[in-house]
Amino acid sequence: MPTTKEQMRHLYLKKMFSSIPMDTYLIMLVLSLLHITLPTGVTAFTGIVGQANGFLAMLMIGIGFELRLEKSQVSGILKAVIIRYGMAILFAAFFYFLLPLPLEVRLVLVIIAFAPISAVCTAFTQKCGGNVAMSSTLNSLSILISIVLMTSLMAVLKIA
Repeated sequence: MPTTKEQMRHLYLKKMFSSIPMDTYLIMLVLSLLHITLPTGVTAFTGIVGQANGFLAMLMIGIGFELRLEKSQVSGILKAVIIRYGMAILFAAFFYFLLPLPLEVRLVLVIIAFAPISAVCTAFTQKCGGNVAMSSTLNSLSILISIVLMTSLMAVLKIA
């Protein structure tokens, strides 16, 4: 087991970049920044596969939704929630007040800042050797909090 911070960092980066979804996101980001488009056949096929994502995401959330709060984890979960939504507030303020983009784009970014934690975070937590139960609870809690916050923001900002 790694002992130094450098060894831990190396192991973390190795696990992160050996993830196929992470590598795919990075490759697509680079292609997008370079304005390189994929052939029509590739986008047609991936479009069909991608249409299943909404259903699969909801299925994963439904299967993984559980709130198991153990006393030993409450402070850690509370700290993570405060940091998560505190950062969301800072990002939302930055998006709304400082970005030189049209108002509708800034409003969408504000709403996105309060989106729930990704459903795959629990899988990544397990892959990195973290506390899976705490991650799962935090994920489920973030869904509830984000639904309330995003709906409230949409009502306050008059986004239909």
